[in-house]
Amino acid sequence: MELIIYLCVFAVGFYIISKAAEYFVDEAANIGTRHGMSKIMIGLTIVAIGTSLPEMITSLGSILFTPNFSEFIIGTTLGSNITNILLAFGIFLIVAKKFYIQKDELFNIIAFLGTSIIFITFIAFGFVSYVAISLVIFYTYYLVYQRKYQKLELKDKRKHGNKKSYLISVPSFIGLFLGAKLTILGIENVGMILGIPIAHLNLAAVSIATSLPEISVTIASAKKKEYLMAIGNIIGTNIMNICLIIGISGFYGLYKIETSLYLSSIIILAIATSLFSYLVYKKKFSEKWGYAFLTLYIIYLISIFIK
Repeated sequence: MELIIYLCVFAVGFYIISKAAEYFVDEAANIGTRHGMSKIMIGLTIVAIGTSLPEMITSLGSILFTPNFSEFIIGTTLGSNITNILLAFGIFLIVAKKFYIQKDELFNIIAFLGTSIIFITFIAFGFVSYVAISLVIFYTYYLVYQRKYQKLELKDKRKHGNKKSYLISVPSFIGLFLGAKLTILGIENVGMILGIPIAHLNLAAVSIATSLPEISVTIASAKKKEYLMAIGNIIGTNIMNICLIIGISGFYGLYKIETSLYLSSIIILAIATSLFSYLVYKKKFSEKWGYAFLTLYIIYLISIFIK
């Protein structure tokens, strides 16, 4: 009976987050368009910042409540970035099927690859304090650059930018978090009832839990054919996770990193980042890549459980 209850909690949470994501995508597009933002810019900023808050709050909160905050922050950021690319974008490609984008996103690809390389490097070789300052400064420059050079891609001006967008976006944003909370509550309790080890459950669930908004928003974007917004969400979220979570928390003190814990994960992240960047550079996407990404994600999860 208890198992059925938590399965229902999971189902209700998933339904809430799915519906909230649809409204959030619509109203984020309306608000961004009103302020002269392109679809990719909306995904890189409004949507990315909104969906990154679970990772941000969870990670930075660990500094206050967890003695060994280094492993928690690195694990959450690393796991979330992998999940965003392989799971969220993998599902997106399957739902969206084959499509093509016209706009060249070379600057975003370089920023995406560059921040990922910095992240992998300091996990492998250690963290130094000036990296934190550099990451925060770069993210500030990144946003300024985007606002200055992204051209407006507005062809349909119907119903864009009205005050109703702001009123709807707030409850839909809250719905993302409420749905995520209920969904992960259901997952955790189902896992415990079925006897899945807590350590394994937490390690696998945290990155999925904090990435649920990205997953839902990305799927909703695919259904609405907002391809650039979805791509921008993945790029913006991963860059923000590294620059702000790792950067800001780095001001608190030096990280203590046991590199051996993350070897398989940083290899997966390197592969995922390279594949994602390749697809964006080529500007051609198909569902077969979605299945490839999901397969790689399964390999990532297996690598966690066989440690």
